[in-house]
Amino acid sequence: MQEFEISGYWYPSDAPYDKKPGTLEFDPLEGLTLEIMGRFRSHTKVSSETEHRTDIDTIFGQTTSGGDVTLTECSIGKYSLPREYDQKSRGTTQYHPEYCFAGDHAEDGPKFKSINFRLTNLDQWIHHTDIEDIEFPLDDNTKFSLSYTTAPPNPQMRNFDEDDYRASFFFDDSLDFESIRSDFIKPFQYLITFGLSVPVFPLRIFGNTQVDSGRPFGKRFPGSRDIEAFSSIGTSVVFPESRYRLRHEGRAHPMWTLAYIEDEVERILQNWYSVYHKHQPLFDLFFTSMYYDDDEYPSVIILNLTRALEAYHRESDRYINYYIPEKEYKEYREVLENTIPEDFPDQFTDHLKDGTFKFANRVSLRKRLKDIIEDQEEVLQYRFGEELDSSAMASEIKEIRNDLTHLSDEDISEFNVEGTILYKLRYLIETVIADEVGFDPEIFPFYRKRKQAEEEED
Repeated sequence: MQEFEISGYWYPSDAPYDKKPGTLEFDPLEGLTLEIMGRFRSHTKVSSETEHRTDIDTIFGQTTSGGDVTLTECSIGKYSLPREYDQKSRGTTQYHPEYCFAGDHAEDGPKFKSINFRLTNLDQWIHHTDIEDIEFPLDDNTKFSLSYTTAPPNPQMRNFDEDDYRASFFFDDSLDFESIRSDFIKPFQYLITFGLSVPVFPLRIFGNTQVDSGRPFGKRFPGSRDIEAFSSIGTSVVFPESRYRLRHEGRAHPMWTLAYIEDEVERILQNWYSVYHKHQPLFDLFFTSMYYDDDEYPSVIILNLTRALEAYHRESDRYINYYIPEKEYKEYREVLENTIPEDFPDQFTDHLKDGTFKFANRVSLRKRLKDIIEDQEEVLQYRFGEELDSSAMASEIKEIRNDLTHLSDEDISEFNVEGTILYKLRYLIETVIADEVGFDPEIFPFYRKRKQAEEEED
């Protein structure tokens, strides 16, 4: 998205009489800033000595071109007075909204019946396929569409996406944007990131809301041709972009593309969303740590990836989380607690009862890792190009995790994370995700090459 500036009149959604002129500015990295003349009296507490301005849940605006705008989660910014202040002077007040919805007035933001968006590198992921339009149900309440848009015949619609692929979701029940962003757009970002090995980011986002869903193309926002972030049809959504987008855009190193799943794209996408919602900590910790947070230290990434595998094992139906049945262990726990001498300090007794004995039946991290590695042993052997020792790999990961978790002042300056363990964790999680979703292992380049070499030897 490009920066923009729009002027108009603005007022708190619960105080339409409190209207003030002002300007909304957007910087892709810094976000949204609304600056109004004076202050909203309805959200200012005045005492004999001071004025205290408050945050506002929702601010409505009407631009000078006649478009409706909703700003949500508006935190109060600075209040400025003119340099040459007198009693007649009026200062300015700033607010920093989280979201801008151009095309609607809706308390707490509009509810969407459909949402459309592009992604950085999306065309690269679709490359080498004959697909132009696909559509299928994602689940019982949602339909997914991938469509190729061409330049519109109407020259007045120049702000329409030209010659680009666009992903769309259509909902039976209207949803707020935050739910759409977390439950639908983010998992789709992860899918493309999984294929291209580079973070991808949404571009222009717009959709039809409860208000305009009866119209085939939704509302038209006046003045949208002059603002790249706004669509000429439907309600547009604007929010700050990731600071890492420009650093990664265009630097994809495809592991697999749509061509590898073209014949089963419906099954894969349905499975992807199903597995994502079942194992969300695995996906969120992996993709955020590896692709969407460049400020993390390697040690933090290793801890997050280990946590992701631990959560996956605990939530998976494939594995057993206890050494003996829980009902049976309750009896053993009582026996253990009765062995505690009465003269033990209370804190130590509580630690044994509510800590050591309480969790003693849960399998260890090493056991969890060994289970997962053994489950993926065939593919991992191809990946590492050597005879895989699941016990040794599990112990290596566990020991480094423990060292990082219990790092002391004595060795913190000397501790150095080996790069190999980070990539072992990455490869392991990628293999787990592919297996859970139902990908053929041949989506991995290393697997294809090793298979081909074996076939040539035979």
